Amino acid sequence: MSMDQGFKYSFFADRLIVLLGYLVAVLGAWISMGFFEDQELWIKIAVGDFVGTCIIFLSSVILRNSSMYDPYWSVA
Repeated sequence: MSMDQGFKYSFFADRLIVLLGYLVAVLGAWISMGFFEDQELWIKIAVGDFVGTCIIFLSSVILRNSSMYDPYWSVA
């Protein structure tokens, strides 16, 4: 929906979308780490980080908002 069609900016809604994206990323990372229980810790962390990064990246592409990926740098 374009801005001229009546779209209203909502600070709360934008933050909620980002929060939900990060919750999904953390959940995906946690679940994916479970598939590597018998591996060394660094492998589990690498897999979790990769999955979380992919989820955040895909969320930013879907929402067409590269700023969604910016806070992830501080997490990584």
